[in-house]
Amino acid sequence: MPPSVPNREELSKVNWKTVENQKNQFYFMITMPYISQRNGSVCCLRIVVVRLVEVESFEKLGSPGLLKLSSYDQVHNNTEGGAYVAELLDPDG
Repeated sequence: MPPSVPNREELSKVNWKTVENQKNQFYFMITMPYISQRNGSVCCLRIVVVRLVEVESFEKLGSPGLLKLSSYDQVHNNTEGGAYVAELLDPDG
């Protein structure tokens, strides 16, 4: 299956919150509903974080398959924002 973004109904079921560990480090905890595999098997789920500098930038994101991915450091150490892969998840596990 090509990369895609969940539809609005699926997105409304995704919950996230900030969690602090014992070392005072913060993480996003994401709870997602089951993802149907009726159109083909899902080999992995890629969580991409997009840092927007301006809210208007959201309109310019385009297709998720065409996002230019950078590293965490590159995205957070510039004035333009960007996107990076935060996590790759195996659906089996």
